[in-house]
Amino acid sequence: MINLTSPRSAVRVGLGILMIGGILAFAVGPTGAQSGSSRGAFAPGTGGIDPILVGAIDLHAHQGPDDKARSADFIEAAQYARLKGMRGLVLKSHYDHTAIQAFMVRKYVSGFEAFGTIDLNRTHGGMNPFAVEHFASISMPGYPPEGFGRMVMMGSYDVPFALANAKSDAEPVYVVRNGAVVPEAKAVIAMVKKHNLSITTGHNSGPEALLILKEAIAQGIPPVRLSVTHANEREPGLTLEEMQQAAAMGAFVEMAGQSQRALNADMQKALDAKNDRIADLIKKVGPEHIIMESDLGQGDTEYIADGLAAFVRNMRARGITPAETDIMTKRNPARFLGIPEVAPLRLGEVVESVGARK
Repeated sequence: MINLTSPRSAVRVGLGILMIGGILAFAVGPTGAQSGSSRGAFAPGTGGIDPILVGAIDLHAHQGPDDKARSADFIEAAQYARLKGMRGLVLKSHYDHTAIQAFMVRKYVSGFEAFGTIDLNRTHGGMNPFAVEHFASISMPGYPPEGFGRMVMMGSYDVPFALANAKSDAEPVYVVRNGAVVPEAKAVIAMVKKHNLSITTGHNSGPEALLILKEAIAQGIPPVRLSVTHANEREPGLTLEEMQQAAAMGAFVEMAGQSQRALNADMQKALDAKNDRIADLIKKVGPEHIIMESDLGQGDTEYIADGLAAFVRNMRARGITPAETDIMTKRNPARFLGIPEVAPLRLGEVVESVGARK
């Protein structure tokens, strides 16, 4: 007997329901999902494919197993995103690389494009080029030799800026010191270039993120393969001017929606203020320079696909056009990952609904 009070059972039952809904969606067309504003935007498990998500890639998707509670494991997260119409996820963990998870998702979730991340915290030896080379080489016979590890994060919880915010005296992982990128980080960047990977700047401060971008460009990495990690969040806490500087270099600036769910009036007020600020930043930095992402997967939040869809709708309710949200959720993530901008066709989709504008 299934214990419906178990979170894992609830996820599996939900996926089963969505599979039925997805089949019906092919027959009768997409169903309604979240509302167009942040008010009542969270509506998990409504129908099958969400047209807003067809072709979308989330660059910052937390999943389990992990040392923190997560809403779904990596297979379940990918299955749900696939059923909602998404093209892919970049699987995120602070302390474990996810190249193996990306491989397994591609093997068992047909047609879904998963990519791995390595976040260079202490568990990987900090700025360790050998860890990056290993990450870039995880595959099996019959599969691409470079595997599916794709994004290198330049540290998060263990960099000095994050440790200072946490009031921690733990040993830091230095990426920038005394106003310059450290030699170990330069070696990591060289390894990224060697293996045609992408860099996101992590939880380093705004000035540090800009120095990382400058060093990567100086080493010959194309700017479109560089991004500033969730620049709107407290870490890294970039100013508008710093975001505009990163965009002027040709790098992408990530905007994370996080949870779009409000359970009371105070939460609603905070959510509206957050979304108002993000929409204003998008308008001032320019959607051509921005990647929208969820930064979801925490155990007490909505599923990744639902949160991303609500985030898109909430931006559209604030004057960001459908063409602009397509650029930020479909075209720009593909460019950052170095993959074709238009996703392959899937059963039940039409050409006009896939991918993003050039």
